Amino acid sequence: MIPLEICEQCDVKGLYKKARAGKIANYTGISSPYDPPGSRTWTLPPARYHSCSVWGWLLTN
Repeated sequence: MIPLEICEQCDVKGLYKKARAGKIANYTGISSPYDPPGSRTWTLPPARYHSCSVWGWLLTN
């Protein structure tokens, strides 16, 4: 999990700043709790693959 402080530093759109100022309601990690995902059964391949390749990978794994 990426720390919230790092997410805020990398936020080029300024959404975390707006959420902290109360301009965005129910923003995860600020005004809404973060619920970590449960255990996963598979991991997607790197994002450099085309979406069709990912679907093929998902169907065969």
